[in-house]
Amino acid sequence: LVQDIKTLSHAREGGMTATMRPEDLCHIVLDVTEVVKPHLADKGVTLSLDMPSTAPLICDRIRIGQVIDNLMQNAARYTNAPGTVRLCIFDAETAFHLTVDDTPPGPGPEDIPRLFERFFRAESSRSRAYGGSGLGLSVCQAIVESHGGTISASLSELGGLCVAIVLPKAPL
Repeated sequence: LVQDIKTLSHAREGGMTATMRPEDLCHIVLDVTEVVKPHLADKGVTLSLDMPSTAPLICDRIRIGQVIDNLMQNAARYTNAPGTVRLCIFDAETAFHLTVDDTPPGPGPEDIPRLFERFFRAESSRSRAYGGSGLGLSVCQAIVESHGGTISASLSELGGLCVAIVLPKAPL
């Protein structure tokens, strides 16, 4: 909780430090999902990855890994068994698009616009009983925006939540 608040404070003040280097977004995803896969399997949730063989990006590996980990932990926490979490990366001309979709339950449509608010919790399907501080998506937003990207949420075609991230490619 304290670290999340620090991250948000630094982002708000423009003081978020980042170690920007050439990285491979696909490698970051594989590292994070390798850790969360057993937890998903124990819950009866299948992980599906759809991504190119490589996704070169200038980013802070630790921060982007934190975003992906948070999204995967949320999906693990809020997806009922039997369920599916699908992570996709699409290589667009000027950016990489990353989506994390999950199966039910999902938040109510009225809650979608508020998911990135600090301390907001969609009580109907994502109650306090599941844990979390209500800061995770706010932290994700701060990190993604510090990389010049965008993050949004919508209802997933799988029945749960879809979080979409766009990370710009560095100019050559």
